[in-house]
Amino acid sequence: GGGGQGAALPIYGGMEQLPTIVLIHGSLHGAFCWSRVTPFLVEAGFKVLAIDLPGCGLNGRFPSSAYARPFDPGAYSAEMSPVASLTLRDYAQYAGGIVDRLYASTSEPLVLVGHSLGGITLDAVGGSHRSKIRNLIYVSAVIPASGETVSDCLSTKCAFAESYVAQGKNGSVRP
Repeated sequence: GGGGQGAALPIYGGMEQLPTIVLIHGSLHGAFCWSRVTPFLVEAGFKVLAIDLPGCGLNGRFPSSAYARPFDPGAYSAEMSPVASLTLRDYAQYAGGIVDRLYASTSEPLVLVGHSLGGITLDAVGGSHRSKIRNLIYVSAVIPASGETVSDCLSTKCAFAESYVAQGKNGSVRP
């Protein structure tokens, strides 16, 4: 589903000279993860939209066996997740549709903010919508190197994290 269609977007705030900010969540999150940040941005005069990517937040879907009573763990573990087929392309198309709609209504470049795995979506949308974006802001986000695949990026980051923990740099020492 393209984020470029449907009901009006719930944008909060709004001084004309400040850009609109689109907040993109990371893995296992939704727009709700920005709920403590949004009021401060609005108070500062920004227009803000926190989005739920496909299959996340209010767009989340669960296997039908999750609702069966009595609960059957075997059926639940065997059932394919309804979001298993979602890809980075789906996220980028959805977020890109949001960018297109907002830009069409304001003709002002947007600021996109991505957190965690949302950095990969941010990077994809930034590449395909350059003329509609003022800034990309990565907040503790995964940033792929030029030409790096999502798998490459995540395996590199995971290897670094394992090394970091093994060296005791997280405040503990590994036995």
